[in-house]
Amino acid sequence: MIRKYNVPQADLYQLPEKFIIEFKKTLVFLIHRQLTRHFAKTGMKVITVACTQSQFFATFIGHIHHYSNKTRIYKCIFRGPNASATLAQIFDNVNWDIRFYPGKETILVLTNLNDIDPEEENPLAQKRRHKKTKNWRYKRGEVVIEWKPKKEKDIEKNVYEGGFLHMHFWIAKRRIM
Repeated sequence: MIRKYNVPQADLYQLPEKFIIEFKKTLVFLIHRQLTRHFAKTGMKVITVACTQSQFFATFIGHIHHYSNKTRIYKCIFRGPNASATLAQIFDNVNWDIRFYPGKETILVLTNLNDIDPEEENPLAQKRRHKKTKNWRYKRGEVVIEWKPKKEKDIEKNVYEGGFLHMHFWIAKRRIM
């Protein structure tokens, strides 16, 4: 099923390799900006960046899991024990998902629920997670990357459009002993 969605359309541009490398570095930078140290900042995070369809395909080809003809939305889902390694290969950066702080503290993107010790988790976050009042669209322990086109019209029927990459992920805090 994954192969079906990973065939690029004929009208996509072939982008230079150096451009794609720079785009991947920007994505890693934006992920690291979300990895803040405070317990109150752990949980669900979203990154949104302007991105052409050609950029999305050049970056994530081979990993696209879903495409909707109606909405033109592409979706990549990464979860499980190999998710972090797969994304490290895509981003060309082994530390894309972790940020180190003084005092042997690390903040990490959850791609595997075995990565975090429940005792180190924020007590309020534990309570919220066990309460089950909200049915999260994006599950804890998975990274979902979507490409969505946006289109707007003004009063004089001028059309403005562009594509955006949305990355949804969960972060947690961990202490290295």
